[in-house]
Amino acid sequence: MPTNAPGPVLLVATDFSGMDAPGWAMRSIGATFRHLWMSEQVPAARNFLHANFQIPRIDTDVLQRALPAPEATDIY
Repeated sequence: MPTNAPGPVLLVATDFSGMDAPGWAMRSIGATFRHLWMSEQVPAARNFLHANFQIPRIDTDVLQRALPAPEATDIY
């Protein structure tokens, strides 16, 4: 969920995403960003992410996922 701050849109991807600490940190400083993907094994954390963010892809296992063509990210 990006903020409405001016400036470039940062592209973000995270593994072991938990409750999305990087996203909360970027929101607190007013950064504009867009999640490309996340991964999280813990069902409760995935439910939290789905309920609170618009994320195109949340993988459940970083070792088993099929990786698409690499996407350029600004923050990983």
